[in-house]
Amino acid sequence: MSLVLREECNAPSSNLYERAFRTTTAPLAFAAWADGELCAQQVNEAFARLFDFPSHAPHGQPLRRIFRGASSIQVRLAVEQCLRDREPARFRIAHGAASEFKILEVEVHHVGGDGADCALISLSEARSPLALSSLGEAGVLAELAPLSRGLVYIHDVVHNVLRCAAHPVLERLGLAPGSIPADKALQMVDPADRKILARLLKRQLAAADGEVIQCVCRVRDIHGQVIWVGVRTQIFARTPDGEVQCILGVATDETEHYTYEAEIAAAANALAHAELNERRRIGRELHDSTSQLLVAARLGLSRLAGLDLPNEEATHVLEDTRQAIEGAQREIRNFSFVLHPPSLMETGLADALQTFAVGFARRTGLDITFDVGRAGWRLPFTIKVALFRVAQEALMNVYRHAQAARVEVRLKHKGRRIVLEVEDNGIGMRGTGGQPPIEGVGISGMRARMMQIGGALDLLGGPTGVLVRASVAHELRPPRKPRSRAPASSAAGRRAREDVAGYEGFA
Repeated sequence: MSLVLREECNAPSSNLYERAFRTTTAPLAFAAWADGELCAQQVNEAFARLFDFPSHAPHGQPLRRIFRGASSIQVRLAVEQCLRDREPARFRIAHGAASEFKILEVEVHHVGGDGADCALISLSEARSPLALSSLGEAGVLAELAPLSRGLVYIHDVVHNVLRCAAHPVLERLGLAPGSIPADKALQMVDPADRKILARLLKRQLAAADGEVIQCVCRVRDIHGQVIWVGVRTQIFARTPDGEVQCILGVATDETEHYTYEAEIAAAANALAHAELNERRRIGRELHDSTSQLLVAARLGLSRLAGLDLPNEEATHVLEDTRQAIEGAQREIRNFSFVLHPPSLMETGLADALQTFAVGFARRTGLDITFDVGRAGWRLPFTIKVALFRVAQEALMNVYRHAQAARVEVRLKHKGRRIVLEVEDNGIGMRGTGGQPPIEGVGISGMRARMMQIGGALDLLGGPTGVLVRASVAHELRPPRKPRSRAPASSAAGRRAREDVAGYEGFA
């Protein structure tokens, strides 16, 4: 918290007034605390003319009524700091009177003696632009605030206060411009995200000059609603010993962005569930209806085989038809198995992939090995579905086209990316005339799935074998604590039992 001794101040002595006010034509004013706020105790005629006041009208006026807008905040912050630290400040402000608009250089100096504890404010018209480092804290806030859609603030690490100009975010949080205790601001952050801000500060204290550190956290406004706030900071000033003294930051309201993101994620999740349900329905129809019709056709052919056929040609036709029906039944069983996977919601991606690989190997005769580098990942349902479907399609391509005997399925993480690899030892990617092969519907479908979740799909192949690699960036999170199973009457429980029962039905 900013600590300033707010005591009444006697007007400067006549000797001090004569020396300061009578020897310059620059606008001058003495400011001090009075009635709990900073006021102009004495001003000279040049100061009164600059602000269109009668000669002595500004005497005793609060600074907030003399300076307007962002300039008022700049000047009051500078005077407050000067009275507290007894260090001079230099910055600039924008001043408009009637049709004139000027940039004024402001200097604030501490003046003490004869029972006075005041700040001398001197103004002059700016002749050249000032560097950002020359503006001082108040100047930086006023210069940058209009240029940023976010709340520009300075974190005084030594005194643990935040100093900021007016901004809609402050109003929404019920805070006033000026000095805000950092602990008070931290209490408004969602408890789950306070560690994020602590890590941000720790990283910033160890950062190099000019390095930008950023994070996103949730804050509760005065109505208890959640605001997503993006924070970007960099070092603003250091002590003579090189320790971080002040940090310049921008806090931006990202609620709209995260709301849209959540809505898009919910829509994608609903689409993934709808697709899963539709595939399950088609798989069951194929298994329960089409497959049964083929069984009936096979029984009819078996009866014909027991009759006396007219000639050898009819016998061959009958055998060819029987083999075609057996092939169709095998394809339908495999297709139904692919359409109706193990429950991703219940078992997770790694277990579902391994279960599917075992079943697919049993049906196709492929030697499939499965390797998961790290268990216990908690991923969004959309990512799990996309990676699972890519693995299914890749294995189907191997079965249909690769003429392979062995396949390796690997699930691992590299940095912040989840990586799925399916590699076979088949005939490889052979094009026509030395050109790469044209991508079919399966490959383009896999690539589209990964693009929908912000991921990528790569195909690497040579004379033998093909490697399909799907990857997507995601923050790995620990698994949730085990929960009791849903009661039999709940929809979730019914879906879980239907998933397992349906899957076992295709075994």
